[in-house]
Amino acid sequence: MEVYAPIYQQHMTLDELKKVVAFYESPAGKKLGETASAVANESMPMIQQLSMEMVQEIMPQIQKSMNIVENKVVDPNKERDQKLFDEAYTVPKEDIKIAADRTYQRGMSTMPEIYSIEKRKNDTKVTFLQPIYFDWQWLYYSPGFKIVDKKTGDEYMVRGYDGGAPLDKLLIIKGCDRKYIYVSLLFPKLKKSVKEIDIIEALADKEALPSNDDGVAKSYFDVKIDDYIVSSKENKKVYY
Repeated sequence: MEVYAPIYQQHMTLDELKKVVAFYESPAGKKLGETASAVANESMPMIQQLSMEMVQEIMPQIQKSMNIVENKVVDPNKERDQKLFDEAYTVPKEDIKIAADRTYQRGMSTMPEIYSIEKRKNDTKVTFLQPIYFDWQWLYYSPGFKIVDKKTGDEYMVRGYDGGAPLDKLLIIKGCDRKYIYVSLLFPKLKKSVKEIDIIEALADKEALPSNDDGVAKSYFDVKIDDYIVSSKENKKVYY
């Protein structure tokens, strides 16, 4: 108490201190003193949680500042990623077709699903349901995509996106968080005899992908065409 006495004298009068002592000697003051320890113990987990959240929030800024101050070498992966994003094709919002009856929830598979296979006069259109789980997300469908006839082994190489977006660049999708969108690829016209296929994404070594790519190819095996076939009369355009 001797340590605190000079400090209290600077900020409180003797009369004010007497009133404080009187309060702590009252029933309410005694009750406050008895419960203070319990309140502190019970609030500690919440304070720790808030502290952790604050640290997680400000840590990127702190790390960035430290890198600048310490003049650290920039991660080459970040430089490459930035170059890929700068060269990427941002899909116009009006060209994005959203699946109205589907919502993506955290923890669900990020693998696109086959939605439909459409045999048209001059080509074959395969449409995927692509989950979007960030408000700003990149997509990539490789120029190495191909359809393989299970019976004959014949291969049908992808021609491009339906709508003409560049197949050799990342696609940037904005403003579709927790939704599914349609992505369509065009392949050569399949023979009438083709009934069961594999749809394989054969990535080439030279294809550059961002460092956060999971490395899992989008491939689908033993696909029965009749399970996904739609009439070409619908001719639903999907722009990519």
